[in-house]
Order: sequence, then C-alpha cells, then structure tokens
Amino acid sequence: MEAQGWQRDRSDVLIDRVQFSGSDPLASTLHLGEFAQALIATTALAASYVHDLRNDTHQKTTNEPSPRIHVRCDDAVAEFRSEHVATLDGEKVFEWDELAGAYKAQGPPEAWIRPHTNWEHHKRGFLDLLGLPTANATKQDVAAAVRLRDADKLAEQAMQQGLVCTALRSYAEWVIAGPVAGRVLAGYGADVLWITSPHLPALPGLDFDTSRGKRSIHLDLRHSPTDRRQFEALIKDADVLLQSYAPGALARLGFGVERVRELNPRIVYASLNGWGAVDLPAGHDAGEQEGNWGGPWRERKAFDSLVQFASGISHAEGVGALEASSQAGEFTPRQLPCQALDHGSGYLVASGILSALARRHTEGGSYLVTTSLLDTAVLLRSLGSKPYPSSSPLLETADDLRARGRLGTCVGEGGKQVEYVKHAAVFERGEVQVGWEKAPERMGADEAEWLPF
Repeated sequence: MEAQGWQRDRSDVLIDRVQFSGSDPLASTLHLGEFAQALIATTALAASYVHDLRNDTHQKTTNEPSPRIHVRCDDAVAEFRSEHVATLDGEKVFEWDELAGAYKAQGPPEAWIRPHTNWEHHKRGFLDLLGLPTANATKQDVAAAVRLRDADKLAEQAMQQGLVCTALRSYAEWVIAGPVAGRVLAGYGADVLWITSPHLPALPGLDFDTSRGKRSIHLDLRHSPTDRRQFEALIKDADVLLQSYAPGALARLGFGVERVRELNPRIVYASLNGWGAVDLPAGHDAGEQEGNWGGPWRERKAFDSLVQFASGISHAEGVGALEASSQAGEFTPRQLPCQALDHGSGYLVASGILSALARRHTEGGSYLVTTSLLDTAVLLRSLGSKPYPSSSPLLETADDLRARGRLGTCVGEGGKQVEYVKHAAVFERGEVQVGWEKAPERMGADEAEWLPF
C-alpha cells in the first residue's frame, strides 16, 4: 500500500527530502541503527506528505531539491531505546521481571527456551506448568526445572495453555509495538484515544512512556452494552482504528474489519500481531478475522523478545558474540540491544496508516493496514548482517542525551514530570510540528469523545 500510494506521487522525489548522518553505535550482527533511521524517516516522510496534501502544498514542496528531514543515527537509536531512558519524576520505572530471560533446556547447546513473565498471569501460568510455587520461585528454581525438560515440547505445551514461550531457533530452522505506533501519530498531531478494558492488567513501567500525547479511557466491550454503544459512536467518527490485541480478539467481540467498515466506510483499520504472514498475498481480503492473514502461529501471542528468540535473531547474536570474543566459552543466546521489533513495527504501522490516509484523501475508500513482529524481523534480516564487534561501544545515558538536548519533558500521571527521548526526525523548516505536551494524568479518566478539530 505504501509503495503504490507514493509511486503515483513521485516517491523518488519524496525520498530525496531525507538526509541521514552518523554510524550505528549498537553491538549486533544486524544493521540496527540504519534500520531505526530508515523506519523513522519513512514515517516522517509519510507525515510530511499528508501535511502537504491537507495544506495544498504538495506540488510546491515536492519540487524543492534540498532535504527537509534529517535523521541522525544516534538519535534514531536513542528513540528505539526510549523505555530504558524515560523517567517519571526523575525515577527510572521500566524494569524487566525478575524471572525474565533465557533458560537452558535438556539436550544440545542450542536447546534453550524463553518465557514471557512480565505479565503476572503469564508468570503464574509458567510456574504452574513447571510445578513451582507461584509466590516465591527464584530464577535458579526455574533454571533447574527447565534443564530437565525438552525445549520444543515445553514451549509448545506452554503455548497450548495460552502462555507465551518459545524455543530457540536458528535462521536455518525457520507488545509495545501498537502503543509506539499510537504515540508516533500523537506526536504528529493526531487526537489519540487509548482504549483499554478496566479488567485488563497494566504495565505502568512502560505505559507512562508509550502513552505520551494520548488520552485514556476504559470501555468494557465484553459486559457493558453502554460501553459497546460508546465504542460504536467513536468508530463512526474516527479516521483510524489501531489495535494490537491477540489475533481475532476484537472480531470475537463483534468488531472485526467488516463490522467496523459497516460503521464507518472511510475508516483506516490497522492491526498488528506477533506471528502473522511474512508475505501478504496480493488481493488478500482480511475478512472478519482482522489478524487472520496467514502464518501457522498467527493466533498465538507474542512479544519482541520471543520473536527474536524464535526467528533466529537471538541464535545469530549469540553465535556472533561468541565468535567475536577472544575468550573461549559456551554458547548463550543473546537479545538485541534494543526492542527493535517493537519499535520497528510501531513505525511501520504508523507509516502505513499515514500512507492510507494520504490515499483516502485523494481516492476515498477504506483501508486495512497489517503487519506483525515476525514481518519486522524478516525486514530487519533483509538488510544483511555484519560481524559482531569485538568490543561493545558505550550506549548514551540519559545524562548524555540531556547534555545534547535530546530529552524533552511533559506532564504525566498524577501531575508527575515525564522525561522522554525526543523524536529523531528533524524537520528543517519546522513545517510539521512534532512533540508531546502531556500524557494521561490517570489511566481511564478521560472522556469517551473526540476533541474538536
């Protein structure tokens, strides 16, 4: 969709608007810095294009030869690591769960699993599966229990029980993404309503950063007829519906693609999941199941770290680091130094939404935007690989970013100050305003209505 929409309007001229600078500071076998630069620039281009269309400046600006958007590699990397830098009233909030990580299983050196334990119900379920106490099990307890199990069988058993766990795979063998997309669109001026159910768990350590620029409401679509009517009313006046719930979840509640299109024939429906198709067939109709576009694991839950683990990335990073080391050691899978699949998917969805809005502006109609964490992993791999560095460069700290003016502030939950990483795309003439003035002061406390345009 993006390629078709831009090709009609001289995408080569649009691409010439962008200027890249800097080198990749991240230790990896993959080109993470360039990947971050490219996706941030793509979204900035799409936002600039929509701005031109809506302000009747398209013909004038596409003929300007000088670049209008500048993306530095270190700025792009900082934005892809924003959750590690952002603070709430000066305190760092984001931390991994104490049981998070990879565990060696029974068998060869490559037999490892990675469960997702940041959600409390996922952690309890995995501990139950291992026969461990849910109240006080330690990382050592989990490691001892997993070492007695077959990796593939344990991961499959966990998935069958609705848990989130994968076995390590190599290239040969083979969920902050949605909130990031909404945050990007809010940064470009969209009125974003973040809708959650009052009975779903939250991740405050991430929410304060990913909710920048949004308003927050609670709707119970499962049990409340009043809330369902409010949701329908919001859909009728919306430009975009963006959802990253488990595949088919909204459709089972009566809000799949076709129903949403009935309510609003001009809506852009954006859906993101973990294991969707790597290549969406031409002319594909998503039908009522908004996430049902192929892939044998399409209905399973996924998170960035687990897709890295199952897609071959963690295996390649571990092999690369071991080969680069001057000391002999045992193989250990490694994660990327940033949540590249989460952030990358967020920017892909945001640029797809903006491209769809551009086409709707000129052609009308309703559009479906889909991607998955696995799609993003394949895209990242397609950029090629490089040797793992023998020494890891020091990543910029919050103090480093603050010293060069790359941190901004806004008011967040309870009136506390949120310090965040600024957007990496810089518009030279300032014609497109990017920024976040506030985050929700209390989750679910806003009105279920759109702001006046």
